[in-house]
Amino acid sequence: MTLNLANKAAMFGRVMVKGTNDGLPALAVNHRGSGSYGAVRIVSENPEAPALAVQGTGNLLEFKNSPFATPVLTISGEGAITSSGTLTNSGPLVISAVDGAPAPSTLPLGGTSKARNTGIMLVSSFDGGEDNSSGEDSTARINFYSYQRASTHSFGEVQRMYAMRRDSKQMLAWYGYVNPDRTPGYDPATREPAAGATCEPIAWIGAHIEANDHASMHNHISIEVPDSTGALQTRFEILLGDRETGEIGLDKTFIVTNDADFAVRQSGGESFRVVAPAGTEKRIEFMGDAFGDSTTRRWKLRSTSTAESGTNAGSDFELVRYDDSGVAQSATFIVKRSNGFVGFGSALSDISAQITSRTAGTANILAAVSAEGTATVPVVQIHTTTTAKRAFDYRLASDGVSRIRMDASGSGNGGTITFGDGTTADTNLYRSAANTLKTDDKLITAVGLGVGNSAAATTAGTVIRKIEVFDASGASLGFLAVYDAIS
Repeated sequence: MTLNLANKAAMFGRVMVKGTNDGLPALAVNHRGSGSYGAVRIVSENPEAPALAVQGTGNLLEFKNSPFATPVLTISGEGAITSSGTLTNSGPLVISAVDGAPAPSTLPLGGTSKARNTGIMLVSSFDGGEDNSSGEDSTARINFYSYQRASTHSFGEVQRMYAMRRDSKQMLAWYGYVNPDRTPGYDPATREPAAGATCEPIAWIGAHIEANDHASMHNHISIEVPDSTGALQTRFEILLGDRETGEIGLDKTFIVTNDADFAVRQSGGESFRVVAPAGTEKRIEFMGDAFGDSTTRRWKLRSTSTAESGTNAGSDFELVRYDDSGVAQSATFIVKRSNGFVGFGSALSDISAQITSRTAGTANILAAVSAEGTATVPVVQIHTTTTAKRAFDYRLASDGVSRIRMDASGSGNGGTITFGDGTTADTNLYRSAANTLKTDDKLITAVGLGVGNSAAATTAGTVIRKIEVFDASGASLGFLAVYDAIS
């Protein structure tokens, strides 16, 4: 039998089916015919009235494959839809639309004309106003509630993305409106999209395996943002596999940034840390390859792997240089953690500062100043805590004693310069008293010796002393007489 219900009433249909509380449905339709119209077809000519209105408690509609089978689709009185199979929709499926939500057909599709408005849509609105004391929530959202950990069977995974092709991308995309001059495409007053602005991707987060051009393996999780032309570029990536072999899985965390200015904001107490156990090298390398090609290594700043054996020893600080093939040459700069001694160009022994020249004919230390020193501001200044300290010592690497040294001590508290041949220090020059310079050894002048206190005289007294005079080679020339008086 065919039953046509032409619904022209304002509220109630022409036919009302009312069931009893006996566990049986009010209306059951079993269709065994052929054709494409189905068991029941209801057509409403009133656009303001539903073609089918179902009222009741419990499940309002149940769809079964047979009268006594488990429902494959259920619509409850609370509006819940339950399916034991797959729900298929040819267009966008709106599962949440808050008050004031725009129609799906008015929403942007994507960055190009090829984008399709498909999938599940949750449509929000600004009807609720601002997020403040007077605002209401008008944001549609997906909430995931998890109770299981992801271990053997990955039970705790609340969202999954599958790479079904080697070059496919599984990305989360953020879209925004952008003006032709690349400024934000929103009206400053209304905050709504501005005329002439286009909706385009402004950020991606996701993972993929193969590069778009199929020329290399990316094997990474990436964060991408647009460059100045609007093209998305990877800015931050964490490798999930080897980029050379393509093998998935790494035994370390490998993070790469691209064209990055890296700033660590601190307000007090925060730190940038390079962490490893004692006896393990902690390093920062300067090189030409982001993925660790050792031949491009040029400098390494490190805390050494020297064992921490006590008394603050070990974990020294070094700057190491490398040649053009990436082979380490030497530690250019060294600081001993145990005593603070500093070395340039060589390993330290027991001295507080050591400089080793690597190139003949060049200055080991060059003091380049923008202005010369003054009577109170020297170009080079050496401070010692007492007069018992040595300020300067020069010797060959094979010498046992100094060839030239400067000590703050002296008989007149004026400092002493001592000369030697690397084996014996045997000649000195020092301030013996106020306005007096003295040596305990022989002094020879090759050109002459002048004095500034001479005066005219004619009559010599008695000779009481003699002064031996030498030539430039040190040979004796004779004696000068010293008189007790000259007038």
